[in-house]
Amino acid sequence: MIKMATATIHFVFLVVSLMTAVCQANSSYSVYNYDIGSAMFTPDGRILQTEYALLASSHSLPMVILPLEDGSIVIVSCSRRKMGQSRIVQVVPGVIVAMSGILPDCVALLQKLRSEVERQHFLYGDTVRDEREKSPTQDSFHFIAKTLGDACQEHAMAGGIRPYGATMVVVSASSSRLQIIDSSGAVKVIPYKALDPFIHGGKESNKQSLHQRITNSLNTGTASEAIRTLIGALSEEMETGTAEHERTTKPSFEVVIATPTKDILRMSAEQIKILLN
Repeated sequence: MIKMATATIHFVFLVVSLMTAVCQANSSYSVYNYDIGSAMFTPDGRILQTEYALLASSHSLPMVILPLEDGSIVIVSCSRRKMGQSRIVQVVPGVIVAMSGILPDCVALLQKLRSEVERQHFLYGDTVRDEREKSPTQDSFHFIAKTLGDACQEHAMAGGIRPYGATMVVVSASSSRLQIIDSSGAVKVIPYKALDPFIHGGKESNKQSLHQRITNSLNTGTASEAIRTLIGALSEEMETGTAEHERTTKPSFEVVIATPTKDILRMSAEQIKILLN
């Protein structure tokens, strides 16, 4: 009996010693051995390249997605220079992808998505289908989110390629949810309600103040008032977060309205100027 107790104590001591050694090893590794080459796990189970890619969206200017009481959704993005590539793109009728992060990565993901949509269209016609079930998918909203998630996960986990520094939001006026796809390939589903703005991109520390500024300024919930409010709030946000030498350049805005009838209305720069005046 005494021998068994002694053996048990020795075994427990050995396990504790091994766990302590592993913890010490995990806490003392150098990040430079894991974040300058292909994606690999650190001793404590992290993929540093993916963590860095997840931060890319926070370095973009914020974009605001605002559902209205009539079922429409207003999306407004801003830039410190004249926009070239749009960050709010319609992929299929009624479904929009809003992009933040490193623009070339966003465009590469968008090209992959469009190629997959074209392949599905070639195989099955106008209806987007789930290839595994061989049955029509009523809502292409989910198909698009899944395709983007798969592409991001492939780059986050595979060797020899880096993760995408992009975060994509799939928006549809016919759905009561947003689907957010980050660099790891994770898909987060967020329900929304009318006149409750969703801030996409930008620094986390500024999102709460921007959200408060928008909700305090909204009165009637009409599309024109919502657009003025969002542009005004984003302009103030850019003013406070812009260096002095950059304030001489007028910001440019992109405004898109998604309606419950699957119409996508994109305002021109002239239309935005007339609305603000």
